[in-house]
Amino acid sequence: MTIFGPGAGESIILHLGNDDWVVIDSCILPDEREPAALSYLRSIGKDPATCVRRVLITHWHDDHIRGAAKILDSCPNAGFAMSTALAQKEFVELVLEVREQNKFIKQTSTAHELADILEILEMRASGSHGRSPDIFAHDGTRIFHGGFQDSIDVWAMSPSAASIKNSHIELANRILAGTSTRVFKKFSPNDLSVAVLVDAPQFSLLLGADLENTTDAQFGWKALLRSENVPKRKSFGIKVAHHGSENGDHEGIWKDRLVLDPFAFITPYVRLNNPLPTADDVMRIKSRSQKVYCTTWPVSGRPPRRPGVDGIVQGATVQRRGMNRNTGHLRLRADLSESPIVATVERFGSAAQL
Repeated sequence: MTIFGPGAGESIILHLGNDDWVVIDSCILPDEREPAALSYLRSIGKDPATCVRRVLITHWHDDHIRGAAKILDSCPNAGFAMSTALAQKEFVELVLEVREQNKFIKQTSTAHELADILEILEMRASGSHGRSPDIFAHDGTRIFHGGFQDSIDVWAMSPSAASIKNSHIELANRILAGTSTRVFKKFSPNDLSVAVLVDAPQFSLLLGADLENTTDAQFGWKALLRSENVPKRKSFGIKVAHHGSENGDHEGIWKDRLVLDPFAFITPYVRLNNPLPTADDVMRIKSRSQKVYCTTWPVSGRPPRRPGVDGIVQGATVQRRGMNRNTGHLRLRADLSESPIVATVERFGSAAQL
């Protein structure tokens, strides 16, 4: 498992053995034009057109989808998966309408990215499938089966049935802004996000996406813990949800779905007055694991001084931070033919163990 997280974006690349690869979410690194997943695969001598079997977008926030259409277009053998919560004709029509309204405005919005994906899917489609993902994911959906000795399953662990029902009722009101140029709002709390279980013999990983903890047991992490639809494995590692923030945490996950002292991987987020993870977030996560890693660290710092510009910017903003341009990534490796399995973590660039 290779994880990219430059501070404003996230992408995970899974090699499940047997040259079966799965890409989860997409980001583009600073000063690059190609999605991180494609650059990484080509850098290790892999052709995305032949080796990628699935592309999953866990949810439609900008920091998880940038470049997703290019990944799908470059991976003709890959099935495409996204949340069941968005599986309705009205949503597809809305996406295309928003892009049409904004077609003369250069932007990298969620609507534009998804509209491009829908066009790719339509070009590939046969029969009556039309513009539709290959897989709509919800808790209990098997996204992929194969890999090492045909023994690995990739399961969607969310969204819950209640989250899906709620989204179908309120979708239009929740994603449309009341402006002349219509854009997508962020879902908050993000209970539509697809958390993932990578389930291999003797070794499993839990990928939390941006799933949040809510007060209602029918949504988010509480619903996942109650679900009977996915294997109740204890995983050896977790991609910590929602950039390590407190609202993406649930004590029950660490107790019931993870082994003692698991690998914990964080992708930071810099576009806040207090970037994630905060110092308190790091302390909380380290109280549960001694093997905590962050893809880019430190995530931010003081921006460079620029005479004549600083005064103008300071007058228009509350706080400024410079994103770490020396981004990093992490790679976890485990040989599934070994017994017992010994996993190792490699750090690249500014990735660090916290």
